[in-house]
Amino acid sequence: MGNNLPSPAQTIAQLQQIKVSNIRLFSPNQDVLTALHDSGISVVVGTFNDDLQPLATDPSAAAKWVEANILPHSSHVNITCIAAGNEVYPGTTAQYLPNAMRNLDIALNAAKLSIPVSTAVSLQVLSAGVFKNDAIMAEITTLLSSKHAPLLVNIYPYLARAGDPNNVKLDFALFKEGGTVVSDGQYTYVNLFDSMTDAVHSALEKVGGSEVRVIVSETGWPTAQGADATTDNAQIYINNLIRKRDPEKAREGY
Repeated sequence: MGNNLPSPAQTIAQLQQIKVSNIRLFSPNQDVLTALHDSGISVVVGTFNDDLQPLATDPSAAAKWVEANILPHSSHVNITCIAAGNEVYPGTTAQYLPNAMRNLDIALNAAKLSIPVSTAVSLQVLSAGVFKNDAIMAEITTLLSSKHAPLLVNIYPYLARAGDPNNVKLDFALFKEGGTVVSDGQYTYVNLFDSMTDAVHSALEKVGGSEVRVIVSETGWPTAQGADATTDNAQIYINNLIRKRDPEKAREGY
């Protein structure tokens, strides 16, 4: 945790100055949501992971969550999505995701708010190009598809590189031009980010979610505590991510 941090109002003002249009909150921080009023910045608002069980088992808990955290801000802030938890799938808490998402959606509709409900997952949900637990993920995908809601995905090429440095080349992970090219059937990739994102699309298709959008809800590169975790590599990754994304494969991100 840092100290000497700017206030929520100062932070939002800085984001406006550098023309950031989308942000994500991991929890419904009331001070930040208030600072976002009439700012023009869109936001994904998350629930705490520990709230998923009560949200799933008690519809009134979902109604109270929406009343306390979303309604006071909904007329002043463009809330684009509710994220039910972060990276709880796969895991024991994942069993609560479908019902928590369903109850939040019902509560939002009752409040006359057209805000989609999703969840944020890591690439650990995948194994050999498919979701590890098809039953839960198929149910989540059906919910997302029926409500035209996106799937939020946290994508970190660094982790793939760190886990298999002999086969995952650094230039491929850093978007460096003229480096590694990887072919996967009819598709050719010049960077790991696109390959990882398309793997999620492919897994969604296999459980009936070909129309579900993928939003990148987290990405980045560490600056310490790893062989390739340096400030220089982090700067290269972020700069290349911004500059060199394929315009034909536009990624929505927060």
